[in-house]
Amino acid sequence: MSRELVPLRVPSGWAVIFNIFVEIPDRADLTAQEIDSFLTEDILSIEQLRLAGPHWETDPEGTLIDLSWSDSGSIDGEYVLTVVPTGWDGPTATLRDDDQELIRTAIELVFTEVRAGRTTAELTVSLQQLTQQWNVHAAAAQHTPPRRHE
Repeated sequence: MSRELVPLRVPSGWAVIFNIFVEIPDRADLTAQEIDSFLTEDILSIEQLRLAGPHWETDPEGTLIDLSWSDSGSIDGEYVLTVVPTGWDGPTATLRDDDQELIRTAIELVFTEVRAGRTTAELTVSLQQLTQQWNVHAAAAQHTPPRRHE
């Protein structure tokens, strides 16, 4: 039951707390054990760090990135990416989708947006725009006529 982790470009200043975000080309091919292991509420947690003297520590006022799977234990669910800018009490930005590559791209976008100082509302708009662009490209790819070889 070995699968490769989804490659993520995590910049400095962030800590991966746990990660079972693995590559799943086709959820229908997962075994029951893999479904229970990889399609769960706790897939990925990344926390922003701060420098405390000579050491790094998680920043209680920093951003938290949480990835889970809704409908845990079922292939019919979707990923839920939640970005919490200042602890679980504040407003969050959320993206729900079953496209693993979209979620990976969204996570990397969050790093960029947080570094740029975006608010939760701005981050929500950025995630919505990413999703819209992603869907347009996906629809276009499905309707692209095959190339003619001459």
